[in-house]
Amino acid sequence: MKAGRRTLLISIAAIAVIGVLAVGVVVLHSPATHRLAAHLHALHGGAGVHGGGPGTAIVGEPGADAAATARALAGVAAIGRRWDAAAFAETVRLYTAVHREIEWPGVLEAETIHYGADAKQAFDLYRPEQGFSEPGPVFVFMPGNGLGDSDRVATGSDGLIYSHLGKLAATAGSIGVVMNYRNGSGDGLGNGPDSGLAATLEPGAEDLRLVIEWIAGHIAPYGGDPNTIVLAANSEGATTAAAYLFNEAWQLPSGPGVAAAMLISGRFGALAPEIADLVDTYDGERVPLALWAGEFDTLTVADGIDALDEQLCAKYGDCPAYQVIAGHNHVSHLMSLGTSDTSALNALIGFYHTVR
Repeated sequence: MKAGRRTLLISIAAIAVIGVLAVGVVVLHSPATHRLAAHLHALHGGAGVHGGGPGTAIVGEPGADAAATARALAGVAAIGRRWDAAAFAETVRLYTAVHREIEWPGVLEAETIHYGADAKQAFDLYRPEQGFSEPGPVFVFMPGNGLGDSDRVATGSDGLIYSHLGKLAATAGSIGVVMNYRNGSGDGLGNGPDSGLAATLEPGAEDLRLVIEWIAGHIAPYGGDPNTIVLAANSEGATTAAAYLFNEAWQLPSGPGVAAAMLISGRFGALAPEIADLVDTYDGERVPLALWAGEFDTLTVADGIDALDEQLCAKYGDCPAYQVIAGHNHVSHLMSLGTSDTSALNALIGFYHTVR
């Protein structure tokens, strides 16, 4: 990663925001999104305090998870840039210990929705117990770990990761959707026996479209606003989401159907050159975009995020919101959301302010 970008580290006390997106302002000016911003600021109000909508209880004691969070951050730093199955398992172990300390009062039990015939075509839907007085935003999360595992439940987490993302959304007065998707052949990044864009990314992009279609047609009775879908996708999920966002043929007939998207530690550049080709030729609707990297992402991943950022800056004449999350690796930033470490939450709030 370029030296200037590498130094852009987000502390717990501050939000650093790069670039201003001009497209999509009208969508993100909706009342639902302004309520979301208020909920996010309530969440940010104190370490370990998770304030939801009216009547939502504080989650545990303020800072109750602070000791476990400190141990997790130390463990992630010790892993450093190394990324393999053992590093992922250790990161899951560290953050499972953190999430055991966190409770989520006021969140209904998740409802599992099957949006296709394949076993992987399912998502868990989370919503607040108190319901909605007005339609709320919908957060869609696409996990990934850079190793071909895109399951909505991280192995070894006792179901605590990535369910915490849906619970966080519900606690913030939104609807949370944590989805599985098909990776195609190989590891979903062109490294399998049948590599290539169609073989590896099209199934997942199709699944994202199917989930957005489901939300558009079914989310209103749950209290959600189908016009305020915010997508957050990590690793393989981010690569798959980019393939969807920059390919009109894979989108809904009306366009992407997404109000804003965060591509988190995505595999771009040399790891997925097909994405650069799609960006070059894309003439469709532009979705306000944030790119996140972890301080301890591998250099290959970091360089790929840089390459995509530069390409988007040149294509549109302004740049995505670009964040480097201090103290985190390829997945730990996403795992830290909802904990007393507010680095990633600050980045999420900062992204909102670039497009409001």
